[in-house]
Amino acid sequence: MNGPAARHADSPYDIFLAGLGRRARAEEYEQWARDHDGDPEVPRALIHAGWERSQAGDHEQALALFRRALERGGEQARNARVGVVEQLYMLGRTDEGHAARDALRAELDAAVPADLWIYNEMVELLSEAADPQPEAALEWCEAALARADAENVGEDDADLRQSLLINRSVARGQLGLKPDELDRAVEAEADTDVLELLGRLPDGLSAPPAADRFSDEGPFDGLILRWTRADFPEVLGRWPQLTAEYGDDYETYAAALQRSAHRFSTGGAVRVRMVTGMLADFDAYVRHRGDAPDAPGTRTRYATWRDAEAADETLLWPPARNGPCWCESGRKYKKCCGDPARN
Repeated sequence: MNGPAARHADSPYDIFLAGLGRRARAEEYEQWARDHDGDPEVPRALIHAGWERSQAGDHEQALALFRRALERGGEQARNARVGVVEQLYMLGRTDEGHAARDALRAELDAAVPADLWIYNEMVELLSEAADPQPEAALEWCEAALARADAENVGEDDADLRQSLLINRSVARGQLGLKPDELDRAVEAEADTDVLELLGRLPDGLSAPPAADRFSDEGPFDGLILRWTRADFPEVLGRWPQLTAEYGDDYETYAAALQRSAHRFSTGGAVRVRMVTGMLADFDAYVRHRGDAPDAPGTRTRYATWRDAEAADETLLWPPARNGPCWCESGRKYKKCCGDPARN
């Protein structure tokens, strides 16, 4: 896999990132690349710098950074190619974007084993470009799924295959095509997943009674309580049982919420709303209401109340792929919780 999931935890680059204790700036990524010119992680630093420049609207500089990373070759080359394609489209250089897109497709089709992560990344890029290309997105999906089936991909790529199936249904919908057998299978699996999820919702996630979940007259919203990064350590200290549900660090917690949001969305929720919870506010709420902080359902009731009282702090999920991630990481959604390799 060439996606961001592949990491070298003890590499100098990762030690540099961990030592910052905050989100790096584009110039810091670039400086690290200059200072470590012979390091194999230089392309990754250049790609990170490229996405930072792109997010700031400097697409020319971002394009230059992605091309520098591509010149280095190695395991990050295809990630760099995706960046090149996106920046060309963002700059309105459509013909060049198409040429870079087609060159990447030719490389992927010839690659063994199939790189489903890059196929899927390109499908999402084509579906959500400033000028969407659903026909091309569907072609990429079909090619990737054919490779996955022919090569009998293993467990590591099973989630990416499922993501491709979902994106295939989206592309077909954009083209106005009637659901086929694969679309219906995706929908049925989504319904099963969401029913399983709703049957074991932890306190803080809510939906309407089971009888209304999939009825024609009972549309529902998924509501998810998201504690802030700053409060998360104290949240686990107050409710240590949540460790079993959410893990013991914010990244694991965010991944669990992302999966819950995705299941709500594919299972029929009209909207998925992430309610930002803060412990000081929660404490004021329980004092005013007289609720027991640890009682079953208190956090769910707090989420419902907070959604109504502080609607401007409720986040609609998913955010724009190029917008900031909902988890407060400071990264783009598509390069953070929206990255298929993390889901």
